[in-house]
Amino acid sequence: MSKLVGSLGKVEDLSQSERHAMLLLMQKYYDNVAEEDFYRDLEEKELAIIMRDSLLGEIRGFSTIMCLDVRTGDQPVRAVFSGDTIVERDFWGENWLVRILGGYFMDLIEKYPLMKLYWFLICKGYKTYRYLPLCFRKFYPCFYAETPRAEKTIIDLLALLKYPDKYDTSEGIIRSRVKAARLKRGVADIVSERLKNPHIDFFSRKNPGHIKGDKLACIAELGRDNFSDLFYRIVLGRRWRILKDEIPEAD
Repeated sequence: MSKLVGSLGKVEDLSQSERHAMLLLMQKYYDNVAEEDFYRDLEEKELAIIMRDSLLGEIRGFSTIMCLDVRTGDQPVRAVFSGDTIVERDFWGENWLVRILGGYFMDLIEKYPLMKLYWFLICKGYKTYRYLPLCFRKFYPCFYAETPRAEKTIIDLLALLKYPDKYDTSEGIIRSRVKAARLKRGVADIVSERLKNPHIDFFSRKNPGHIKGDKLACIAELGRDNFSDLFYRIVLGRRWRILKDEIPEAD
């Protein structure tokens, strides 16, 4: 049975055929994905996580990455911004995206030990939002706590930097254009059964316009004490048991 294999590389090193395969994959699952807009957005990014079919070598999923820098008071903040992300339906549930992105997070922590680091994630659908409770102990916005003022300030700074004309500060939502890219119907619909999950229910209420492409601006601090146990098991694999005692407990 075919599985995914993933790799992290520079966007500038992607071939034209790889870029085209990424475009086709986006168009398969999203409406209103214009070729020109997709390629322009891709060129803006620094890195790409590419997930391939282990048997055929074809691209079955990808995500893109760039770093954003802001300041809050005298504190510099660096955020990893995840752009377009999609995985072929047949491979939903595999963990290559978390494994590679998590390794990148941990490398940043080692490289910038004194800097405040965050993941800045904009969520068009509940499946993207679900990465937050999967990987982190604390993240915002969430159903179980009000977003602290410091974190709300960081969310606003990052969203206004990236989307100055579309970000609704009062709601924490990046508003879509009339013909913005949005998930096709049937890809990740929120049916009543899914609303039993408090994270999905919160996302649905917080971002009621997700159906038309509105995006919820979210952050999670990148720190060894904020990663979940599941995150460590996925990213570290067998090393998880060896290093478990070295990982800080939650407060």
